[in-house]
Amino acid sequence: MRERLAARQRRLLARAVRLARVGGRIVYSTCTVAPEENEAVVDAVLRAFPGQLAVRPARLPGFECSPGVTEWAGAGFDPSLAGAARVWPHQNDTGGFFAAVLEKVDGPEPDGALISPEGADDAALDALGRTFGLGGNAFDGVITHRGGGRYLSAVSADHRLPPGLATQTTGLPVLGTQARPPKPTTAFALAWAPAAQANILDVDEEGLAEYIARRPLYLDRVELPEAPYVLVRHGGHGIGVAHVRGRQADGRVAFASLHPKAWAGR
Repeated sequence: MRERLAARQRRLLARAVRLARVGGRIVYSTCTVAPEENEAVVDAVLRAFPGQLAVRPARLPGFECSPGVTEWAGAGFDPSLAGAARVWPHQNDTGGFFAAVLEKVDGPEPDGALISPEGADDAALDALGRTFGLGGNAFDGVITHRGGGRYLSAVSADHRLPPGLATQTTGLPVLGTQARPPKPTTAFALAWAPAAQANILDVDEEGLAEYIARRPLYLDRVELPEAPYVLVRHGGHGIGVAHVRGRQADGRVAFASLHPKAWAGR
C-alpha cells in the first residue's frame, strides 16, 4: 500500500516539475512522517531530473521543525534533503507532516498560453492599492484575471496555463466582486496587509482571538476608517478583513469580523 502511494506521489511531483518554469518553486508536502512517502519520493525525483532542481530551506521563523532525513533503512538520500522540514506533533501542537521546497533552476520551459487579458480589471487592483496605502510598486509583475467566478484574481504577468488542463481558477483571489461595495479577500489581506499604510486595524492578542472567533470588535481610541473595509493585522502579519460598522453611542468603533467561517470551525 505504501509503495503504491509513493509511486503515485513520485508521478505527481514529476509532473509538477515538468509544469514548473525555471525560477519557479514547488512545495511538496504530506501529512505523514514516513520517509518512504517523503524524502524517498523527493530523492527519486531529484535523480530523475539531474541538475534541474535545488532543495531550498523549508523553515518559518518561530515554527519548530526537524531537518529531513538523509538516510533510511540502509538507503542514502541527497544530502540537501536535510533542508526539508519534518514536523512532529509535540513541536507545535499540530499533526505530523513533511514539506520540501524545490526550485527549478534549469530545464525546458513548459508549453502553455499566457493568461488572456479578457476580463482583466487592473483599475480595481490600482484602487485597492490606493485604498490601503500600498506603494506604487506593490503590484509590479501582477495582472488581474477573471475566470468567470465571483472573484477577481491577481496572477503573475508571465504565468502560463498548461495545455489540456481544465482550469477552475488561477492566481490569488483578491477582490470579491459579488459584494457591494466589492470586498477585499482574506487572501489579499494575508499577502498585502503587512505593507499597507492606510485603513488597517492592528489588534492585540485579545482582539485577535475575538476576530478569529468571528465576534464583533468594539475598539476605542481608533479613528473611524474612511473605507468600508479594513485589513486586520497582528504583530505586523496580515490576518484578514473586517467590515467597518461605524462609531457607536459610547464612542467606540465597531468592526465585523470577516474571518472565513470554515477557518473558525463554523
